[in-house]
Parts: sequence; C-alpha cells; structure tokens
Amino acid sequence: MMNKEEELSRDLYISGEITNEMATEIIAHLRKINDEDMEVYNKNQTLNKKNQMPYKPINITINSPGGSVIDGCAIMNSLETCIAPVYTHGMGEVSSMAVHIYACGEVRTAGDLVTFGLHGIGGRTGGYAKEMLSSLNHWKKLEKKLNDRLLEDTKLTQEDLDACETCLTFYDYDEALEKGLINTDLYDDELIKEIIDELNVSDKKEEKEEKEETKVTKTNTEVKED
Repeated sequence: MMNKEEELSRDLYISGEITNEMATEIIAHLRKINDEDMEVYNKNQTLNKKNQMPYKPINITINSPGGSVIDGCAIMNSLETCIAPVYTHGMGEVSSMAVHIYACGEVRTAGDLVTFGLHGIGGRTGGYAKEMLSSLNHWKKLEKKLNDRLLEDTKLTQEDLDACETCLTFYDYDEALEKGLINTDLYDDELIKEIIDELNVSDKKEEKEEKEETKVTKTNTEVKED
C-alpha cells in the first residue's frame, strides 16, 4: 500500500469544456484512487473491520460550460464505480453537461457567485433519414436517463426540466439551493460548525488507528527478535 506521502490526490478539477482528453485523464485518475481504496477494503476484510469506512472523499471542483455529452457520461459512470464518497463543488459556471456531473456528488456545495445553466442535451446527426431518426431516438433516450437522475437526486421538477429543454435556464446560488442542485449550504454557520466537529473527530480517530497499527507492528517485531 502507498505511504501517506505517496497517496494520490483526491482533488480533481473540471475546468473549461468537457472533452475526450479531459474525460480520459479524470477516469484514469479515478481508477487509481479506486484501486487504492479497494486495497484498503480488502485489508479491512482480512482484519475483520468490515463496518469501517476509511475512504476519504473525492473532491471534484467544477467550473465548466459543459461540452461532450458522451464524455460527460463516461465521467459520471466512473464516479459511480468509486467506493469513496464523491463531493462536488461548483465555482464560477456549472452549465449543461457539467450540471449532470455536479449532481453525482453525495455532498454538493458551491460558491455564492456560482451560476448554474441547464438545457436539453444536443448531439450531431446526419446521413440517411432512417439513420437520423435512429440517432434522434438515441439522444432522446439518453436525455430521459439524465433527466431522471436529476429528478431523483435534486428537487427539480419535470416542469423545470421541460422549460429547460429548448432554452438555457440559469439558476443563481439561492435558486440552485432551493431546487436541490446544491444540497449543502456552506454559508450556514451551524452546518460549518458540524463539519468542523466531524473533521476533528475523524482526525483523532485516524491518529488513534495509526498509533495502534504502530504498536502492533512494534510488538510483532519484538516477537520475531525473541
């Protein structure tokens, strides 16, 4: 297993247009994080620590106008395979496909100057009439799947999504919070206190586990020497 100094960064950034190159890089990094977490999981299974969840969250900061739907879907599917919790943070602009990626976060925060933009998905088509019709049907099915996820994970209604289908609809911080796009208000003083308390408890727990592991290692070494 990697030492602490060698741990992979769990802070990823989606900045600018979502492209195949960006998706490839993010997916590869997520795969490495998940492999690392699976190693921890298997170790805990061996030590009968099945109920422990030692996985640090993966933080995705997003400032993007959107981009490739297919590559965005690939990022979403990769996030779903992670055993660690995913936190998403909106900064600047979170529009189009970026909104769907943002909604994958279990915890979703944003800066107070953020702008969310939502509209129906688009794709290119061409060729024979039957091919164009088949392509159109495909995009409509994919759009429904993405919208169904938004309906499940946020407070957006079908009426909201219908209004966005042909026209880009913007939401500021307060509107996004009301619609459940943002589900964690970092400007809530009580919530900030709860988060700080949780982090302190987590740090103390991690420190205790490290001391216990060091103690066990030392004991095993002494036994071998005897």
